[in-house]
Amino acid sequence: MPKNGEWINGRQYWDGTYGEPGQINPKSNQQGAGQMVSAEVNRQSSVAQGKAPDAIDKYLEQQRAAAGGGGGGYGGGGGMGDFGSGSGAGFTAPEVLNLPKLYESLYANSGIRELESELSAKEKQFIEAQGKINDNPFLSEGTRVGRVAKLDDLYQKRTANLRNDVATKKADIETKLNLETKQFDINSQAAQQAMNQFNTLLQMGALDNASGDDIANITRSTGLSSEAIRSAVQAQRQRNRQTQVIQTDDGESINAVVMDTQTGEIISSTRLASSKPAKGSGGGSGGMTPTQNRNLVATARKALATVDAETNEDKLLSVQEYQRAVQILMNNSGIDFDTADSVLSSEFGSMGYKKWKW
Repeated sequence: MPKNGEWINGRQYWDGTYGEPGQINPKSNQQGAGQMVSAEVNRQSSVAQGKAPDAIDKYLEQQRAAAGGGGGGYGGGGGMGDFGSGSGAGFTAPEVLNLPKLYESLYANSGIRELESELSAKEKQFIEAQGKINDNPFLSEGTRVGRVAKLDDLYQKRTANLRNDVATKKADIETKLNLETKQFDINSQAAQQAMNQFNTLLQMGALDNASGDDIANITRSTGLSSEAIRSAVQAQRQRNRQTQVIQTDDGESINAVVMDTQTGEIISSTRLASSKPAKGSGGGSGGMTPTQNRNLVATARKALATVDAETNEDKLLSVQEYQRAVQILMNNSGIDFDTADSVLSSEFGSMGYKKWKW
């Protein structure tokens, strides 16, 4: 008798029923019940079992085709045996997420070993060269100390990029593990505090010369990928923009979005994880989807920036300027006055605007 949660022929068993191929059984008490397992999880599970990244996806396609043609399906009697039974796939059902295997897989595919090997070789060369200098009896103490110092400086410069790459890649792996196993709550208070601190340092320009270790620490504390962090820093430094990193949920995925706080323009967006299952029906506030809400906020920010730019860009808005921003938002979004006023009031303070002679 199968156990609840067991995967057989690509279908999950739960309370006497089987889900569709690749689907978390709708009766399951697991998160995402009724939804399909993501392609990313399938890929990692395949790699963790020593198979090709697309092996599980291909097998599930075979199972779905068989079910549609009446040749597979649930079968009869003992037809729900091993994952590869009768399919020719030749491998067993995906195992429960194995963290040591997943870590090993991510570590092997990241290229860290190659970087560490190269770094080790350079360190060995440095130690040997240093030893030759120290063992040279014809060098005065001053000359010996000077040469060792120069050698150390050269070693640090030549290995800086390697050490930074190793640090950021390790941080990316740790964050990936946390996100996939739900052990890292992206909305936790600690992560939000770290995000606020990151945005403050970013806007001050304090991260313009951030090292690889700095970026690695930010990655661990905020849950953002090093790619998203570098993108924000680069935009801030090269284009002298006031940028902010926010987390968005479009209903399919949680994203790290780098946004221009002056215009509302989205500079870049990096996917972090799959969206959490909705607790109820319906879209975002006011009947809008998360994507529509995000676009509305961006349009509102642009409206405020537009009316401020028409005067002297001092972030002081009169009643007339604010009313004009409301009208611009209504015209560009097709929303009513109350909704436009509500959205603009919310963004007014977050963008640093203040009232003038209200």
